[in-house]
Amino acid sequence: MGRRLLSTFLPHRWGYLVLAMYTFGLLYMALHTQRIFDAAGSLKLVQGTSQAPFTSTLHGLFDTFRQPITAPNLTFPSGQVFQLPFSSSPNGPRFQTSLGEKILVLDVDTRPLNNSGELLNSTLPPNETILWSTAGRLNHYLFAQIHGYDYKFVKMGDLPGRFGTWSKVTAIKEHLPDYEFIIFVDADLIFPHPHVPLEWLFNYWDIVPENLVAMAIDPAYPVNNDFRGRTLLNTGFIIAQRSPRTTELFEAWESCPDNMRYNSCSTFSYDWPHEQGAFGNFIRYDFNRWDDIKSLSCMEANGCPEVTHLGCSGKLISHYWGSKASVPRAVQESIMRYFSLSLHREFHQNYDHIVSTAIAKYMNNLTDISSIAKENGPLDIPQSLEGELPAPAEDVGEILETIPLDP
Repeated sequence: MGRRLLSTFLPHRWGYLVLAMYTFGLLYMALHTQRIFDAAGSLKLVQGTSQAPFTSTLHGLFDTFRQPITAPNLTFPSGQVFQLPFSSSPNGPRFQTSLGEKILVLDVDTRPLNNSGELLNSTLPPNETILWSTAGRLNHYLFAQIHGYDYKFVKMGDLPGRFGTWSKVTAIKEHLPDYEFIIFVDADLIFPHPHVPLEWLFNYWDIVPENLVAMAIDPAYPVNNDFRGRTLLNTGFIIAQRSPRTTELFEAWESCPDNMRYNSCSTFSYDWPHEQGAFGNFIRYDFNRWDDIKSLSCMEANGCPEVTHLGCSGKLISHYWGSKASVPRAVQESIMRYFSLSLHREFHQNYDHIVSTAIAKYMNNLTDISSIAKENGPLDIPQSLEGELPAPAEDVGEILETIPLDP
């Protein structure tokens, strides 16, 4: 029985299915229990998540793997190493300790999202019907819980004269007074390595006090160029650092389609790439001090792992703009790694209790029996018993195969 059960459970897809369903279920229930979204359909500053009961469970799982904020290197199992840049400060990198609730991880949407499998439907969906947008936001929620950041999902009504994605600009602007950093994330973007805190990434990207925002460059492709031929910055991942000048930037960005400050910005009210086009063609040329806008590598903070031919695969932040359907699987895999490592560690902590040497003694006895049989020839079996006993085995392996597994 044991061998059959093990062979059924071990295949890759079933292991993922069982653990992923369990984890998605816990995240989904925790999210709805905390009511971290506003279901009324208007912008509202809603409750954060730092005191959720689920937090202690997550900390127990991830504390062992958490990347230290000031660690000089980040090494992945593939062997790839990311190194913090040299710091001229005698105190080392700028960020030394966790910022906790001073950081907000922010999701925004104008759609109802209350159908089966969608985030705001409180009925837990079957695993196979979890949508990419739901899986992505559960990843954001998980990431915030792990590191003690605040998390909010802002459900906004339709903005007059704007395409729905413009809502992110308004939501970030409204939350800026309450946080040192706001991290806006699109639904198809995930944190693929949830043990790596934002503070370490801030140190790695050398986020300085003068930076207003940081965004990743889009893939170098003609469709991603602004009017001047310069590659756009992608607004699916935005690091906004609080300051009076940052507030001014978001106010200018929010009002851009009104054509009061920037002529022809109304082009992007509804036309793609919407708020991203407005930022790339107008805002970044207005807020152009040396450190105003930090450009992050596409390879590190925007790439899609499923679209590698563009040379931009999202090593630190993965943005599935080229394969949204891959988000649930990617989220499952990002969780499964830590479960597997924790289970392996737990197994070896209880090694003496779990691993039995009885089978070794049994194997030794079988070896002795096999040696005797080879020396003395086959046993004489009474004719009356023939057909009721297995044929003589030639080695220990064949003997084991004749042992029934079921009780």
